[in-house]
Parts: sequence; C-alpha cells; structure tokens
Amino acid sequence: MKDQNDFGICTIFAKNYLAQVRVLAHTYTAHHPSNPVYALLCDTLESSYQPEREIFKTVMPSDLGLTRFLEMAGRYNITELLTAVKPFFLDYLFKQTGLRKICYLDPDIMFLSNIGEIFSLLDQYNIVLTPHLAEPRQNELHAPTEPGLLRVGTYNLGFIGLRLSPETERLLKWWQSRLLDGCYVDLNSGLFVDQHWMDFVPSFFEGVHIHRDPGCNVAYWNLPERRIERGSDGKLYCNGFPLKFFHFSGFSP
Repeated sequence: MKDQNDFGICTIFAKNYLAQVRVLAHTYTAHHPSNPVYALLCDTLESSYQPEREIFKTVMPSDLGLTRFLEMAGRYNITELLTAVKPFFLDYLFKQTGLRKICYLDPDIMFLSNIGEIFSLLDQYNIVLTPHLAEPRQNELHAPTEPGLLRVGTYNLGFIGLRLSPETERLLKWWQSRLLDGCYVDLNSGLFVDQHWMDFVPSFFEGVHIHRDPGCNVAYWNLPERRIERGSDGKLYCNGFPLKFFHFSGFSP
C-alpha cells in the first residue's frame, strides 16, 4: 500500500462519526489535492458502509497486527479505545504506506486552508504538538480555566504531527506501552486518555516543536485568546493568521 506522496493525514473513528470523517477528508483534500487520507475504522464492516466509495483509505484494526485489540476493546469505552489505538495506527502507516510525515487529527476537525507549514516543520522536527493554550488566561471566567486544563493535559492530542525517524520510533514504542492499559478517562488517577502522557514528550524526546500558530487547532478551549475575522479576500483569519483547521470538539449535532 505504498503511496506516491511522502506526507499525509490520518484519523480514527467509529461509524457514528462517518459524516465527520467525510468532512475532514473532503476539506483536507480541497487544500491538499491528491494527498492521502487514512482512517482507522474501529467498528464492524457492514453493507451500509462501502470503503471503496470514500475518498479516504479505510484501515481495519485487524490490519494493525495488534494482538491485544480485543482485550483493549473489552477494557475501554469507545472514546478510550479510539485513543488507545492511535500510536499503533501511526506505526502501521509509517511501515506500510511509505509516508515519512504524518499528521493525526480527530475526525471532528474541518480544514479551511493549507497546512504545508506543519509538514515543512516536520523536515526539521520529529514531533509537532499544539498546546491547549498559547498564552496565559487573562480572565478565569472563561471556561475551561487554567486549573481545568491542568486536569486534562497541556497539549491537545486531537492533533499531532510526526516524521519518520529513530526518535519517533522510540516515541511510538513508549506511547504504545502506556496506552495498552493506561488510556482511561480517570481524572482522580491523573489520566485523561493519552493527553497527560504527552506532557512528558518534550522532556523525554528530542526534536519536539510546540506549534503556537493561532490558526491551528482552534477550539472552544482557546477561543477567548483567538479572534476570528473574515479578511477582504473572503478567507477566515485568526489573530491575523490564516485559519487552518477548526476543531469542533464538544459539538453535538
């Protein structure tokens, strides 16, 4: 399954999020023509879902060679499971597709412009993360507050960018070991799926870039610090930067 491109994106979903994955894939390819989108379906295949008709490439858990998948499916709820398989999916894509730079994004994300800048950063860095907040909260009346975000982690893992390298391989192996049985939403134990584990990454691994572009991973938690406006060219901008992708986390249709 080698791909002609050396970069692409991926996501993970169950079939109740099929509409969101379609929006993610269509808006991404609108700004990155012919660039691949891979989606791991943690669900059953039925006649109502026809992977060959989608513009993204569907991968099934059985493709990953993850021997403990059924055990994890029995241990975790659906949100925890879709998060726990993330490093295994990324590892699979690096090994099977020929991609050298991959961005994982949650399925409830919509692209509004090109993210070539992030792929360029991955020429220099191994790992790109986006923080929940890029500046101190000036008004703690806004939710979530800084103490509230301390409970869920410094970085939002609805996005991560990786390039193929020995350091990334080391990260994936460590990440996999932690999520096999440590991917719960259990705030009293200091766990919020994979996000608190990622707090260690800038300390444990080399080549980590914290991407503070206000146009990336815009969501409810950082809206108080990000002003969205439509420019004279009709495009959307955030704090004067092109709005690249918006994360509809917490939105229920």
